[in-house]
Amino acid sequence: MRMCSVAADDKHSLFLQAMDRYRGKVSNTLLAEIKASKTAVEALYKIFEVMISEVEDTPSGYLIVNSAVELGALKLLET
Repeated sequence: MRMCSVAADDKHSLFLQAMDRYRGKVSNTLLAEIKASKTAVEALYKIFEVMISEVEDTPSGYLIVNSAVELGALKLLET
C-alpha cells in the first residue's frame, strides 16, 4: 500500500480529498478500458469488469455510493 502526504484542515476536508483521489483513480481506470475497446459493447463489458473486479491496487467496494447513502441517511435523521 502506498502512503501519500495530504494537507487537510479537518476531517471533512480530508474526507473530500480522499473522495477526489478515489474518484480519479476509478475514472482513469475506466477511461483506459473504454479507449482500448473496439466496440461499444466491448466497452460496456470492460466497464462492468472493472467495477466488479477485485484488483490489489484498486479499492474494493464503491466508496462514493456508500458514502452518499450514509450521508443521505444522516441528513434525513437531522430533519
